[in-house]
Amino acid sequence: MRLTRFKLIFAMVILHPLLSFVLHAKEQGETQRDYIEKQVQYDRWKEVLGTKREVSYDEFKLDNAIVSPWRIQRMQEIEKAGRGKTIQYVLSKSDIVREAHEILLVSVTRFTTRADAAEGLIEHLLGIQRPGLKLIEEEPLMIGDLAVNIMDNPEPAIFFIKGNILISVENAGEKAAKDLRSLAQALDEYLKKKQ
Repeated sequence: MRLTRFKLIFAMVILHPLLSFVLHAKEQGETQRDYIEKQVQYDRWKEVLGTKREVSYDEFKLDNAIVSPWRIQRMQEIEKAGRGKTIQYVLSKSDIVREAHEILLVSVTRFTTRADAAEGLIEHLLGIQRPGLKLIEEEPLMIGDLAVNIMDNPEPAIFFIKGNILISVENAGEKAAKDLRSLAQALDEYLKKKQ
């Protein structure tokens, strides 16, 4: 009985927001992509990107000097058919990941063009099952050529395009890191210096 009650509570707490999200999109006759594009004002992306000079980067890999005070604990390369290579990094401030309460997952994907990176961002956002995605428009909060975040305090994630590079910085620990934005800004600044 107790286990069944737990499953019911789990389903209500975890699955309810997801079902609401899917049902809302279905009620509106939208696909999930339409819903995401509306949330992040995709129709404005061309205008936003048009105000930035387009640059192209060669391979971009993180190292501990770039992400300090965070430390790279693990790195994994993932080949994507026709979409280049993604490198995922697990970062923590502790030497032992399993003891770290704050963990960040950083993904770096290099595309051929900035337009491909924008399409890659939409595809990445399709895998996010959480409402509250927003195009960042406030100048002091801007990161990269175009950025999207999940609205909350502290921010659960920031996704941004800089030239042909797509970077996502996401909280992945049991405690949300308050300096997620600082790391995203540091990565943006590093790429600016490489132009």
